[in-house]
Order: sequence, then structure tokens, then C-alpha cells
Amino acid sequence: RQMCIRDRPKETHYKVLFAKYIEDKTFDTIADEMGYSWRQIIRIHGAALSEFERIYGKDFVSLNVIFDT
Repeated sequence: RQMCIRDRPKETHYKVLFAKYIEDKTFDTIADEMGYSWRQIIRIHGAALSEFERIYGKDFVSLNVIFDT
């Protein structure tokens, strides 16, 4: 499935997911680097996963790789 412009995730969502799952950073580190509180990063992370699931489907999000913390 091709992504439409409206399907593009918010930049903040992308940055949090990239930092967490690609760069393997902790939520504390991400919060410090982005200038947010730990609680805000947790909220953004949850919203980002929900958005990712909406775009790509539950089967893709349910892979252990996504939730391996």
C-alpha cells in the first residue's frame, strides 16, 4: 500500500519512534534531547504507535520487534 500525504506521521511521532527503536535510546534520553518531559514522551510514543497501527495495520505493529524494550 502506498502512503498518501495525509498518512504521513507527525514529525514528532517519527522522531520518538526512530530514537526509541532505531537508536535504542531510553525515554529519559529522548525527553532530554527533545526538550519534553518523560511523561510527554510516553504520551507521544503511545500516540505514535496508534498512528503507526492505523496506517500499517495491527499485524505489523504486533511484531515483537516493535514492542521489544
